[in-house]
Amino acid sequence: HGTYFSGFLVLTPLILLGKIFILGFGVLWTGIRFRFLSQALRRAGLVVFECPALMTLSLLGSCLLLSSNNFLCAYLGLELQVMPLYVAIAFRQKTPLNTEAGFKYFLLGTLASIFVLYGVGLIYGAVGSTNFDVLSYVVHQSAQGNMVLSPWMYGGALFVLAGFLFKLAIFPFHLWVPDVYEGSSNTQVAFLGVVPKVAAAFFLIRLFQGPLSFSVSSWGLVMAWLGALSVFVGGLMALYQKKLRRLFGYGSVAHMGFVLIGLSTGLISGYVSIILYMALYGITFSGLFIGLNTLQRDHHEVETLEDLAGLWHESPMVSVFFAIFLLSFAGLPPLAGFWGKFHILLMALKQSFYGPVILAVLGSVLSLFYYLRLIKTMFFVEGDGILAHDRTWTFALLLIVALISSFMFLQEHVFSFIQSVF
Repeated sequence: HGTYFSGFLVLTPLILLGKIFILGFGVLWTGIRFRFLSQALRRAGLVVFECPALMTLSLLGSCLLLSSNNFLCAYLGLELQVMPLYVAIAFRQKTPLNTEAGFKYFLLGTLASIFVLYGVGLIYGAVGSTNFDVLSYVVHQSAQGNMVLSPWMYGGALFVLAGFLFKLAIFPFHLWVPDVYEGSSNTQVAFLGVVPKVAAAFFLIRLFQGPLSFSVSSWGLVMAWLGALSVFVGGLMALYQKKLRRLFGYGSVAHMGFVLIGLSTGLISGYVSIILYMALYGITFSGLFIGLNTLQRDHHEVETLEDLAGLWHESPMVSVFFAIFLLSFAGLPPLAGFWGKFHILLMALKQSFYGPVILAVLGSVLSLFYYLRLIKTMFFVEGDGILAHDRTWTFALLLIVALISSFMFLQEHVFSFIQSVF
């Protein structure tokens, strides 16, 4: 525990756990010395010194965002997190899609940042401070009936939440995801799909525990419905995708919908479920893209469903690993993904959010169809051309598969550990 820089930065066990997650996932996809990653970057034309520097700056921004104890410091951390990513995505310039993805991410990311900054301005106008401790005190006094919150405070909170819902790619702020993912390389998508989302989820937990705790009680049901719609719309749109990065982009929209449902409960156990879900999502997502980066079809990145055809004949073990990752994403018991969704939906039921829970379950059923289509392509469709596989990281994939498959025996210990940081 501790506060630093005149109260602008703070450190707690929860923040430390978030930084461990961010740096653990981020360093994996930033370090170009790994053999499989250097080959994947070379195929994408990204073996330049700027790329790891940009990713490292983004990691620094994520850590600064998590430790912020003031909205101004949080805004600086948010900008430091996303600005290097704008450059990194547009850096490839191999096809017009890369430039388009970078431009769209920049344009819509800037709009989301404006939302956050405008909301911070309204909150400052209402309270006269942007410090989280001061804002938490004001919110606590209003909950005790000693004062009434200004309508400007509610308006500011609404704009701040809208900005961070964009970062999480929650419906209807999700439209940038498929285009940005399609225009990025597999290595960049692995970074984009985990690090910014983990940072945003942990930061929202901090906000909902302190300076913006009133927004959960005011708009909890609305957030639960937005989360459920994200699960359903993400699953529905992924059914029509033939490009892997677009498919996993819509899949991430569905996954972040579960995160928002957990946030909407306002319960400590709901926040614990979110952290558990983000950890499982990050591990599975990283395992999947480690596998994709070790594959190449005719000396190019694996980009479409057809590129995975014939994987069972080329590498039966890796195809089985992929199938386990996909079924875990779909929430099939007894794999880890099922338990992550189960705990979040259970917390939502405790808050009587029956409608959002039913819609989220329907969205999960939809996701099973497109994940099974991927599995069918790998096992039962003959591929054209040469599908090459680098077996360097097979042992790492085996460890991730073992963790996902045996998580049902570890979940109580992991749940208790995460609960201890609150």
